[in-house]
Amino acid sequence: MRIADLPRPRALPVVGHLLQMRRQAAHLAVEAWSREVGPLFRVSLGGRPFVGVADPDLIRQVLNQRPDTFRRSSNFDIVFGDLDVESVFAAEGSQWRRLRRLWLRALNSHQIAGFAQGVGDITERLRARWQAAANRDEAVDIQGDLTRYTVDVTTLMTFGFDGNTLQQRGAVIQDDMHHVFPMISRRLTAPFPYWHYIRLPRDRQLDRAMVTVTRFVDARIAEARERIDAHPELQDKPSNLLEAFLVARDEDGSLLSDAEIRGNTLTALLAGEDTTANTLAWSLHLLSHNPAAQERLQAEADAVVGRARCARSMAQLATLPWCDAVMAESLRLKPVAPMFFKTALKDTRIGDLDIPRGTHLILDMRHGADQDARYDQPAQFDPARWLADDAPRFEAASPMPFGAGPRICPGRNLAQLEVRSVLSMIGRSFELHTVAPEDSVTERFGFTMAPAGLRLKLTARAQAGYSTRAIGADS
Repeated sequence: MRIADLPRPRALPVVGHLLQMRRQAAHLAVEAWSREVGPLFRVSLGGRPFVGVADPDLIRQVLNQRPDTFRRSSNFDIVFGDLDVESVFAAEGSQWRRLRRLWLRALNSHQIAGFAQGVGDITERLRARWQAAANRDEAVDIQGDLTRYTVDVTTLMTFGFDGNTLQQRGAVIQDDMHHVFPMISRRLTAPFPYWHYIRLPRDRQLDRAMVTVTRFVDARIAEARERIDAHPELQDKPSNLLEAFLVARDEDGSLLSDAEIRGNTLTALLAGEDTTANTLAWSLHLLSHNPAAQERLQAEADAVVGRARCARSMAQLATLPWCDAVMAESLRLKPVAPMFFKTALKDTRIGDLDIPRGTHLILDMRHGADQDARYDQPAQFDPARWLADDAPRFEAASPMPFGAGPRICPGRNLAQLEVRSVLSMIGRSFELHTVAPEDSVTERFGFTMAPAGLRLKLTARAQAGYSTRAIGADS
């Protein structure tokens, strides 16, 4: 089958489908097109033809053929090049393979296990912040607090640096980071690199944010170099991701360049902040409207965490199947990456569709989760579906929340560690209550999909029954 044979959603003359992709809801336009004409379709965006793919099996074919047959949109080269970011996220070909090997060595299971105690400490800070809000009977800015939480975890994991933004007032580093991902998304979806010709206020704001964040990263790099010089044993046993980047050698013995160290460190900081915070925020939103799921979360947390307030070991965090089910179901209904853009590097096929070299693809990663016939009552939030005997493995299941194939997200294990830690803490300590109708929380797309307008009230569980010893140990 040829691309010209694919159905085409309704469009306007000249501009085609571009105006239908509203900036912060572009993913909804793609999903609407797939509902209108089917899981394979063609659209025109600013005069450029694209193939839309909303079939999970075909999407997996595309992702499994990366990086040799498909790559990210060439816009990535322009956008990340302008930001002077060389990282595994934006790299392709041989550079990606080299960086990917180094990332996997730095994020091995032993390294992640070593962060369990630190993640528990930061989760306790989040619990204390929310307990104070509960005592005041105040609604909580869930998204803002979770962003502080994930920044604290990411800076600890990446730099061995305790940013402790959860207990700070006023300006914190994520105030600048908050501008970066939405602007990357805006530039990636722009019909041409307008910022090369005119600098809008938001572009100047991005410039300022990048200066601040880069200075922060450079200061941490300088500290890590001094630490390694003073403690040569860190060459063999780095204590954080940045140290691992600084000492890692590829198969040919080469080290990362200074630009690669800065770019990959910056990528770890930005990616760790946004995606995990959104996953947790959506999970809490869905739980707040499902008392039965909350009760099961509480029962599991009581059984696994005991009389403490937070999980503190990998043994505890690895035995939370209901937390995992809540995470999987939240990502099914509210994936933080609801669409991908890819480009074919060579002539190929997906299914029975011929894909010529240079073809641009839009992958609809949610592909109608609320109508997916593979699930019973697909529109319903039902974590139990993931615990059934015939349930798919989380990593192998639709909608592939961490991607699939060779470029599956290398930070997924840390993200799952954070989600388990926060969900079990919520189950152990609080009940979630809505302060507005469910449909008042909307999806805002800015590189990742975040909930807009999400505020919740938390009340302390009367039966939590912390032991005095556990409280002292956790304080």
